[in-house]
Order: sequence, then structure tokens, then C-alpha cells
Amino acid sequence: MMTKISIASLLVAAGLMAVPALAGPASARAAGMCQWSGMDWDEMGPEIRSAWTALGWTRDRWEQGNPPNTDTRDWTDLTPPERRAARTLGANEASWDNSSC
Repeated sequence: MMTKISIASLLVAAGLMAVPALAGPASARAAGMCQWSGMDWDEMGPEIRSAWTALGWTRDRWEQGNPPNTDTRDWTDLTPPERRAARTLGANEASWDNSSC
């Protein structure tokens, strides 16, 4: 059985994120999604912010590094709209379930 570890925990451990104000999302997965992890909410265009919002992120969550419950769910547990949003951000099933950021 595989243990799920928060991306935020890994980034903090690697010194790539600060605590408590984590810089970007814990759910930044895959090469495509990793590009968003260091950005401010306002640096992203409306389509990208909309995709993060569909995954449960808000400006406050983003700025505080407080991930929504989608962060720890497997791809198959995401709703179809959440999967579409994740694809917009650069993820697919393999990259979502095997996060590497």
C-alpha cells in the first residue's frame, strides 16, 4: 500500500517552500503543474485561476498554502470537472497519482 505524502511537505522539506505561508499550492503535480507552485495568485491568468478554483483553491488557500481536499485524492476520485481542471494545469492520471514536485 502506497502512503500519500503532501507535496507541500516535500517542498518544505526540500527548502523550496516556507512555513507557514507556503509559496503556492501543495497540489502542484507533474511538470506542467509544477510551474504554478511558485507563482502568486495574481500572476496567473483567469483560465488558470479558474482551473485551480475548480480544484477547490481560493486566493486565501493559495496564499496560506492551505490545500483543499482534492490535494490528497486519487485521480479516479476526482469529479469529471476536477479532472478537466487538472488537465488544464498540465496533469494527467499518472502524474496526479505519482506527484513529483
